[in-house]
Amino acid sequence: MAETNLIIISDVQAYRQIDSKFNQVRFDTFCQEIQRKNLRGLLGDALYYAFMSDTRAAGIYKELLDGKQYQESSNSIQYYGLKPILCYWWLAIAARESELFHSNVGAIQFVNNQQQNFETAKEKERIATGYMETAQTYANDCIKFLSANAASYPLWIASSEVNQTNFLTFRV
Repeated sequence: MAETNLIIISDVQAYRQIDSKFNQVRFDTFCQEIQRKNLRGLLGDALYYAFMSDTRAAGIYKELLDGKQYQESSNSIQYYGLKPILCYWWLAIAARESELFHSNVGAIQFVNNQQQNFETAKEKERIATGYMETAQTYANDCIKFLSANAASYPLWIASSEVNQTNFLTFRV
């Protein structure tokens, strides 16, 4: 299975300001890591591998990635897709591992000063934790979407024993 990045820099820029010249190799590395670890953990092995091997040109996997409106108990629910989850996971890992990063309060320059390492690590972790909390909110919506549309995603049912919780925790 050839691995494809499900998000690109412009997808992340829709949620937070990052430099469009962010190192593409580093961007790809972060994407691959969150897809292999976090996304696979969210979807379960069977659905993850089916999803990643599909072309996602149309159909249920495109809806899973890009989102859609669906009905639940005669209410119209907007599901935003996997992209926001992936973007916030990406932001979390980038916040922990990058030197210059744009957060919700503006540009932050992380310096490599021995006296400031502890404060920098705390700030990076605080920012990353905020991104992970936002990703978790979207992940919970994804779980609701998959559960409400279980007939369209039979591989989700196979992994439902692992994914029945309303609260998941992922480490980046």
